[in-house]
Amino acid sequence: MEVYRICKTKFASDLSGIGAKTYGGRWNKIGTSMLYCSSHISLCALELACNSGGLVSLSDMQLICLSIKEQATILKPSKEELPNEWNQYPSTIYSQNYGSKWIESFESLVMKVPSAVVAEENNYLLNPLHPQFHKQVRVLWTKPFNFDPRLFQ
Repeated sequence: MEVYRICKTKFASDLSGIGAKTYGGRWNKIGTSMLYCSSHISLCALELACNSGGLVSLSDMQLICLSIKEQATILKPSKEELPNEWNQYPSTIYSQNYGSKWIESFESLVMKVPSAVVAEENNYLLNPLHPQFHKQVRVLWTKPFNFDPRLFQ
């Protein structure tokens, strides 16, 4: 399976989840490492555009394609199993606790969750601390990524 990330060029080779650990996110509390990926490049770009809040310059970005081996364990909770407010903006402590508990459980390497931006599409959360991470996940390619300025008009 291939998943996608977009990040600043200087962080393109960092798969430690330090950004999520430092700032937190929809599915993790500050202090919990996690890699946020998307099923499609377009969803990845839309997620970043929606979640940057204008606080981050979206120039000097890299698109990263990650390969996850077929034998990797993937948790696929149904929407009914997710916290009631999983898709609220801003994100709630309920979704952050849910994802952080998943990371700490080492239950699976990956968790597939619906996008809060496009609920019919999926994001993939990766646990960079999982014992199988470096055996099951690898970078296939990276390339510069430029946002179309019309997204921000």
